[in-house]
Amino acid sequence: MVREAKKTDLNSLLLLYTQLHDNPLPQSSGNAENVWQQIVDNPCCHVVVNEVYGRIVSSCVLVVVPNLTHGQRPYALVENMVTDCSFRNQGFGSACLREAKRIAVRYNCYKIMLMTGSREPETLHYYEKAGYSRNEKTAFLQRLS
Repeated sequence: MVREAKKTDLNSLLLLYTQLHDNPLPQSSGNAENVWQQIVDNPCCHVVVNEVYGRIVSSCVLVVVPNLTHGQRPYALVENMVTDCSFRNQGFGSACLREAKRIAVRYNCYKIMLMTGSREPETLHYYEKAGYSRNEKTAFLQRLS
């Protein structure tokens, strides 16, 4: 079942995120809970999840960004796309991306941007198959300490 994440999904998401770039499970310092509350409270942030038998197996984050160009239509960014390794190649991630697109259309976004750190041909093909083009923009990244 594809849906937007609920406040009670935090622990399941954090566990799934350990498969995203070997992201460690955060210590229970309360910081993750505070950040999660900010995300849940922000009407521009949408965490899409795909749940199978009560378990979140795939997720992506869609952020809608207000914009003064393109007729003042917003644009959207997709980040933190991840599918549990046991559930890959079964359409769960693609369903999350389709739901993210539906949300972006609902907000009248004129485009969705997605960046990936992967150079794996199968990953790049996966995003192209989902409708993303790698030929329209050049992405740059500056890491901040």
